[in-house]
Amino acid sequence: WSEWAMNYVPSGLREALEVPTSRHVSEPGAVAAQVAQPGTQRARQAVVLTSRRLLLLDSLSWSLSLDLPLSDVIEILVSPYSDTVLILRQRNRPDVILDMAQRSRFLDELRLAVAQMSGVGSKGSQALHVQKLTEPIVTLKDVHGQRVGTMAYVDINAFLLLSFVPDSVLLTGETLFFGF
Repeated sequence: WSEWAMNYVPSGLREALEVPTSRHVSEPGAVAAQVAQPGTQRARQAVVLTSRRLLLLDSLSWSLSLDLPLSDVIEILVSPYSDTVLILRQRNRPDVILDMAQRSRFLDELRLAVAQMSGVGSKGSQALHVQKLTEPIVTLKDVHGQRVGTMAYVDINAFLLLSFVPDSVLLTGETLFFGF
């Protein structure tokens, strides 16, 4: 099975969350350049699902961006705030944020591939865990499972990617009320 997708973190999660250092953020276009990066051709990738692997291929060069054994898929996170975006949580790798028109079909095919690979019904078989989120805020994790960012939906099909800052009032602890 294959489908085109937008990979919002084609260079990796940490790189997508970094603030540009070559320019001062106060300079015009400094933040816009960072935000526009996912819209580049490099972010458009072919998702190829085989019976044992999930592959992401760059649309321009057809180079391999991700080669993931299905046994390394920990879970898929989906939000009610988007019918197309999903977060792929993997073992020993950072989260990947994909946006694909055929998300529900992809999830069906992925469930089927994982079930066939692990031999559903056999001892030690493992089903794909798809977590349906209820909140508009999602924690993003790095290769070690540590929080490195937050994905916050601000509207239907519109989200922000925010770096995790441990001493931030808004991004840590229980912020109950905030207003102006």
